[in-house]
Amino acid sequence: MKNVGKILAALIALAVLLSFSTVIAFAEESEDSTETSVESSADTKEEASTDTKADDKPSSGTTTTDKTDKTDKTDKTEKKEDHFLFYTGMITLGIVVIVAVCILVWVLKDKERALKTWRSFKSEFKKIVWAEKHETLKKTIMVVIVLVVFGAVLGLLDYLLSLAVVSLGKLI
Repeated sequence: MKNVGKILAALIALAVLLSFSTVIAFAEESEDSTETSVESSADTKEEASTDTKADDKPSSGTTTTDKTDKTDKTDKTEKKEDHFLFYTGMITLGIVVIVAVCILVWVLKDKERALKTWRSFKSEFKKIVWAEKHETLKKTIMVVIVLVVFGAVLGLLDYLLSLAVVSLGKLI
């Protein structure tokens, strides 16, 4: 019995580590996407300058190597996105499998306790008193109003603080 608890704790710790790796993968992806957007904006500026030069000189336009480089960059970006989706999908699948295995091991090891837990869960679920429809609607409307008010207040504070930062930057 004590060994099962230790195994479950180790598997849960592994699941937590896998979820952190997913967060890290998302962070790396967002950094890659900002770099890509900076590169694409630089490419756009280069295209604009070459287009104006092409109007002045008929023979100096964008070459086929420039176009090939741009398609290579988009291919690399698409490959990174595909790898990212694959790895995050695999990590998520791994977490789900680990949790399912933990539950299965617990149920198989201690059937009586699992059945007792399930029965107590069902009995507690039957004791729930659900709110009436009009009461739920009233509380939902209150929550939406509070969210809108706080959103407006935070937006106004953000706007005022950004104006303050800009004006401080102009003073320096």
